[in-house]
Amino acid sequence: VESPGRATFGGVWARMVGKLDSELMRSFYQKFLKRFSSSTINLHLPPGYFHPEIFGIQHKIILEEGGQVLYSDTSFHIDLMSWTPMSMSKGNRKKLRQCREQFVHTTLLSSKEIEIVYELIRVNRQSLGVDPSISLDALQRAFETFPEIYQCFGTFMGEKLIAAAVTVLLSEDIRYVYMWADDADHRSISPVVALCDGIINDSMKIGLRIVDLGTASLQGVIDEGLARFKQNLGAISTQKISYTF
Repeated sequence: VESPGRATFGGVWARMVGKLDSELMRSFYQKFLKRFSSSTINLHLPPGYFHPEIFGIQHKIILEEGGQVLYSDTSFHIDLMSWTPMSMSKGNRKKLRQCREQFVHTTLLSSKEIEIVYELIRVNRQSLGVDPSISLDALQRAFETFPEIYQCFGTFMGEKLIAAAVTVLLSEDIRYVYMWADDADHRSISPVVALCDGIINDSMKIGLRIVDLGTASLQGVIDEGLARFKQNLGAISTQKISYTF
């Protein structure tokens, strides 16, 4: 049993009224484990920043109920309460100035423009020998079904799309960067830096608290280059733990 089956993370989402009842949470896990007692269960909890008042206690209960750490991934997020442009590395601040000097700008796009966003991401992924994790049809359905949750951003030089992102609102104060990519011909000016800056500015404007940039590891094995890239954007690392029973 894999929980979640496809999503980024799972666990028990408790609708809190007052203080979270730890014994009620423990009872739920005991019933859940009993139901699937004949199966191996892998459970992937959120990164440490994500509602610790709900998930913090679950780490303790899982271990006390016989769970073991399967692996721990390193996740990165922008804390919008403390982030400033100075949070970026010196090199990224220079790239951002260069983008502005060349009138590069980032804007929130309409769902009608998802095809050009997807195509840029597809070409970028295929240059790395992989395909996007979702098809265009499935992504379009997600935008149609959840128009307030799925959004896309584009970074332009003139009318040329040079970087793009698909984001997901995980909650009323957290935006997750689901996919992003740049155009190889414009990589010398690092348009993803301008893209990230635009996403951050829009997130601040609408009162969000966190921009989640995702993990920089796979099943506990960290990608040092990817981790450094996210740190240089001013992101903070937390652990995203997976358990097995």
